[in-house]
Amino acid sequence: MGGDAVKYLENREIADLTLPDYEFMIMHACMMASVEVAFELRHKTRYLVASEVSLSSVGWPWHENLSYLYTSPRADLSKFVLHSCEWLYNNSADDDKCATLSLIDASQLDKLAADTKKALMDSKITLADIQDAFINKCHLTENYFDDGKGEELFQKNFPSAQLDFVDFMRKTGAFTDEWFSTYNKACLINTYGFGKDVKMYDEVDNHIEPYYNGLSIYPIMALENYSGFQLFQDYVNYAIRSYRLNQWYTACGFDLIDK
Repeated sequence: MGGDAVKYLENREIADLTLPDYEFMIMHACMMASVEVAFELRHKTRYLVASEVSLSSVGWPWHENLSYLYTSPRADLSKFVLHSCEWLYNNSADDDKCATLSLIDASQLDKLAADTKKALMDSKITLADIQDAFINKCHLTENYFDDGKGEELFQKNFPSAQLDFVDFMRKTGAFTDEWFSTYNKACLINTYGFGKDVKMYDEVDNHIEPYYNGLSIYPIMALENYSGFQLFQDYVNYAIRSYRLNQWYTACGFDLIDK
């Protein structure tokens, strides 16, 4: 999940931390709007603020947005997220123009896990379907300078190859309106901005399907037998062993597919 120069925490270690019951947590690090991270923290906080992509090196506008966290009777997280994302986008370099921020309601994540499990089981998808979506069909969240996808870009971006959760469900065929309704209760706000010449969506049947919808997912167990990554095989094997210990892995039904 993250850490400092001395100690890094795995997602599964977070659940064992002794923390107070926070009203909110702000993830001041890159690529932390991950459903796996959020699920581990669901009993530690009510709300999470995080980004699907790498955060700009200019930092956060604490000099402007901190007041939103001290409003009465409670913090105005909506304004905090919207203002912060706008500021991050406007203050990023012209050749690095991107920003995403999400507001996640952690109290809804158990229901999201249950509905994800139902959607995955009902669709009868396999590890091969997930691998195909991962490598060939889904847009990689860190690929925010162009809207391309496919195996060549996948190999170029791996291991920074998380997928947007909604895009993943669509590209595997597991997406349902019922599941999406639950998702929208968990991901309350999703705001983003990218360079003006970048098209971050698919057009399907005359409607737009965005690549960024607030939460990412990293179903790396589907890459266990993918031969295109011999140089990264040690990393893949370690990441898969670690991923299988995450609470999300079993809660969402990945363990039933990963056989």
